[in-house]
Amino acid sequence: MAIRSSHGPPATSVDLFGAVPIGRRVGGLADTIEDGTTGFLFDEYSSEDLLRVARHVMDRYYDPPAWEWMMKQAMSRDFGWPRSAEKYLQVYRRALEALRHA
Repeated sequence: MAIRSSHGPPATSVDLFGAVPIGRRVGGLADTIEDGTTGFLFDEYSSEDLLRVARHVMDRYYDPPAWEWMMKQAMSRDFGWPRSAEKYLQVYRRALEALRHA
């Protein structure tokens, strides 16, 4: 269990293979895992909260259509560099445009 996370590369990597990640709602994990859609998040740094979410995971796992839907949702996410670079370019373009009009 991580106390903090600067980014969620492991979460985005397992998505590609249909694994459904479980992570604590911190840093990049909270940004990359959509709770109940592409994986599962828990809040407290405690074994009790991890156990709570693990039970929720098992409930979903034993519902094959719901589990397959989650796997497909996770696998359809695009965290590749071309997409990320385009988002950065959009931010920089907006910043430049705002400076021009300031």
